[in-house]
Amino acid sequence: MVRIKLVRLWTYLSSYQVTRYWQVHLIIGLLNVSIYYSCIALGFGPYTATASGHLVHASLAFFVDRFYTYQALWVRKAVSWWKYGVVEIITFSLINLFLFVLVTKQGYDHNYIRWGPGMIIPGLVHFIGNKYWTFR
Repeated sequence: MVRIKLVRLWTYLSSYQVTRYWQVHLIIGLLNVSIYYSCIALGFGPYTATASGHLVHASLAFFVDRFYTYQALWVRKAVSWWKYGVVEIITFSLINLFLFVLVTKQGYDHNYIRWGPGMIIPGLVHFIGNKYWTFR
């Protein structure tokens, strides 16, 4: 009985783009986190680790966002690819801006900044940019 209600809740929430977005980017984000901390453990700095994780994240997320999150199969792949790239560059720049200002200049721990404001605010920009520009 509880399982049926959970399946119904999951199905209901999956009818909203924002829920599908967070489902997808939470799962792909875990891969991003593992790449980030693997690079940190290997001695790379937070900027190189962020670039490595973000590259993999963006490559996978484009296809999943196009097919599942926004269900925008009618949008030409070439057009949506470069628009998605522009949104990714903006998002990546915001993440690095947070790292530069709050970690390099202010001395905060990169773990708190990268996974706090360095993910929430760029994540909102990413969702809004793709919803209203890339896949509209």
